Amino acid sequence: NAYSGSGEVEAGVVYANRGRLEDFERLRELGIDCTGRIVLARYGGNYRGFKAKFAEEAGAAGLVIFLDPADSGEDRGPTWPNGGWANETCIQRGSIMTLPYKGDPLTPFRAARGDVERLEIDAVGLPEIPVQPIGYAAANRIMAAMKGPTVDAFGLADWNGGLDVPCRLEGGPLKLRLEVEQERAIMPTANVLGVLRGQQSPEELVIVGCHHDAWGFGAADPLAGMIVLMETAQAFARAAEQGFRPRRTVVFAAWGAEEFGIIGSSEWVEAEADRLGRNAVAYINLDMAAMGTRFRSSATPSLAGAVIQAAGLVSQPGEDGTVLETWSGKSGQSSVGDLVGDLVGDLGGGSDHVGFLCHVGVPCISLAAGGSPGTAYHSNYDTLAWYRATVGEDYAGALMLSRITAALVADLADSSIPPIDPRPAVVGLPDRLDAYAVSIQNAGLTADFSGLRVEIERARLACEQAASRLAEIKTDDPAVSRSLIAFDRAWLDAGGLPGRPWYRNEFAASDRDSGYGAVVLPALAEAIRDQNQVALDEAVSDYRTMVGRVRVASDRIAR
Repeated sequence: NAYSGSGEVEAGVVYANRGRLEDFERLRELGIDCTGRIVLARYGGNYRGFKAKFAEEAGAAGLVIFLDPADSGEDRGPTWPNGGWANETCIQRGSIMTLPYKGDPLTPFRAARGDVERLEIDAVGLPEIPVQPIGYAAANRIMAAMKGPTVDAFGLADWNGGLDVPCRLEGGPLKLRLEVEQERAIMPTANVLGVLRGQQSPEELVIVGCHHDAWGFGAADPLAGMIVLMETAQAFARAAEQGFRPRRTVVFAAWGAEEFGIIGSSEWVEAEADRLGRNAVAYINLDMAAMGTRFRSSATPSLAGAVIQAAGLVSQPGEDGTVLETWSGKSGQSSVGDLVGDLVGDLGGGSDHVGFLCHVGVPCISLAAGGSPGTAYHSNYDTLAWYRATVGEDYAGALMLSRITAALVADLADSSIPPIDPRPAVVGLPDRLDAYAVSIQNAGLTADFSGLRVEIERARLACEQAASRLAEIKTDDPAVSRSLIAFDRAWLDAGGLPGRPWYRNEFAASDRDSGYGAVVLPALAEAIRDQNQVALDEAVSDYRTMVGRVRVASDRIAR
């Protein structure tokens, strides 16, 4: 686990389920003290780094993380080499850095290039306790030696996983010896960029990316996305050789050091922040993308329609219809507007889109295809043999995804005006506020959304007028293109989220306490979670201001 503390500790054991914030709170409620003990937790439920953060905050002396066979092992199906699921010795590696920013931990807000001023390693707040991942055979051995009541005796039936022995909260006299040694050093890495310069509007950018580093052999993660990136780049290069160049510049990016904290892409975003803020139309992410033939996508709402359009142009492997028809479960023609909210998910954390989306407000798309029976995630089993046996030797999903990516890049890079739709983000806000109103009541707080709802309705009407204007435009209009590119930046706040100033997008962010999850209107969500009435009142006021900026941005498009 990258960034683990180094050292040796021998101590008793506490089982903390998924190692989530609520799991440690439950242990405290039960009077179970983690201080000076080694915590045993299973993967899943949150980013592994938060397991380490919460364990350290609970006073633990160390952390051991294991794969649960019910999640990804023998309970799911045949294990490798007889099937694709994780066998008992499969160990998931991964970073555990949880700083309030992404990228090089020593250069927040600055590009880590050359002789840039760096923070001292010891001053950054990296984990101090030793952390080690293990397989479920080893976890079975530990749990079998633990003593005391089972989790069922505490009413924690959902803490049971797929281990072959009863799960217990405490180890009694059992002690573990955990020894980890990691060197913390500054090491070089590189982004590899291929640029196809646009003809009419070369300053406008469409970026497509996937990271190139891996925890092991990396056939699935990241190379199942890299092959799509390379195939798409090759298609556009061949077209360029034949005289076709898109209207806008396309950047094909292989990012370095994603696995160590989304470093390569975040540093590039920090270096190019001004240019991206002005000119980036969209960023498309392809991390570990081609893992089957069942298409899925998450995106900034303004780009959801473009994803759906592209999916409607590509045939579904092994079926008569399009990818869109399989994805939506609907045959024939369906309105893009009717499908946007149903199909395209919200973007969270965990990959190279984070810097673009959360730091500089560039609208983003994540493309993927899954459905294969197994996982070798971040393990030594993530090999070409595993990929071909589990995902398939025909690469049907990769070809399907390459076609969708190429269609989407062509639309984004060569349409007369960018295919950015201002409506979906605003149209979905009332339902999101309804959901938050329930959470506010449950938290014992109050919020007056009346003024915000009035501003949302005004913004919705402005977005509808903008969409009508866009439908009438048949040729290039540079002023409209600039206004569309600027549209999603209306959600940026220079000061960032409370406690996370690097995260400047107030519409969407990764979950503060889980890492991977997506949170829409994060300032509201975090105020509710903290039961902070003052912060909640400020968030409601701030969102009214930001929705007003969205309305103004829409008015510019409509004019």
